[in-house]
Formats: sequence, C-alpha cells, structure tokens
Amino acid sequence: MSKITLAAAAVLMAQFAFASSKDKEAPSWVSEVATRALPVYSGKVPAAVLLNEQKVTVDASGMVNTVTRHAVKILTHEGKGHAEVVEGYEKGGRQVKELHAWLVAPGGFVKTFDKGSVEDLGAYNDALYDDYRLRRIKADNAEVGSVFVYESEVMEKATEAQDRFACRKLNLATRLRFRQDGRPGQRF
Repeated sequence: MSKITLAAAAVLMAQFAFASSKDKEAPSWVSEVATRALPVYSGKVPAAVLLNEQKVTVDASGMVNTVTRHAVKILTHEGKGHAEVVEGYEKGGRQVKELHAWLVAPGGFVKTFDKGSVEDLGAYNDALYDDYRLRRIKADNAEVGSVFVYESEVMEKATEAQDRFACRKLNLATRLRFRQDGRPGQRF
C-alpha cells in the first residue's frame, strides 16, 4: 500500500512541477492586467472587461494581421461564461495564426491553456467539414474573482477584412484600445 501511495505522490509532484513550469509561460502583461483595480460594481454585474485591445497591421501585399488582447474579470457565478475566447476562420480566407489564453486565479496562480485546450468547432452545426469554423478556448469552472486573459492573431486578405473591434458582450470596460497601421500612403 505504501508503494502505491509513494507512486501517487510522485505523479502529483511531477504534475505540479509541470504545471509550475507552464505558469512561467504567461507574458508579463498578463499579470499586469490581472492586478488592475476595478471600480465597485453592483452585485448584478457578472464580469468586467479589464482590457480590450486590437492592433491591426496591413502589409505591402495587402494582408491584414490583427492581434487582439482581451482580459475579463469574473465578478459573479453568472459571469463564468465570459471566460472564453472564440475566433472564426475559413478555408482559403481568414486564418487564426495564434491563440493563447491564461486564467489568473484570485490568489495569483496562473493556468496556461496550451494548444491541446483549443477546440475546433463547426460554426453553424458543429459539422466536421464546414468551410467556416471556430477555434475556442473555454475556462471551465473559473472561480469568481479570477481573470481570463487571451491573445489571438488572425490574418486575412485586405479584400475580406473588416474592422471587428467590439466590446465582446459586456459594456463595462476599464481599457479599450484600437490601433491600425499600414504602409505609407495607404488609405483606410
């Protein structure tokens, strides 16, 4: 019985060490945004946006690269549904180049969602062969007081691109930023 207990303890310690090394993968801006102070909201507010930032760059070939950073603090049990990111893409068009997410617990522990956490879903009926699809990371069972943070990078042709800067379901935000860059002489 003690050999089984020792083996179980060794497995738990290895998992903890692996999780600790994964925690170090979060960029410094994730911790910075997660510690921002919020104004006091009524108990009816489920979640508050701490950061909603997009940087749009158009290269010389007309490809539009959009990097989005978003952070939301879960204020109530009902706000747990806001702890997710969904980015759409399509065959031969809009492509999700990068998708990273972190969940910062109230005590400061950071959970990193790796590539295995990314779900690939059909946009309309979850069919396997839809041309328009979704990539999603969802933090199941996020604690009240935790902060869900993500960064995505999406690339698409300028002929298909639209400005998609939105407040993501919530009206309460502490910082919104939109920046658009292009080649000299380009008109937006």
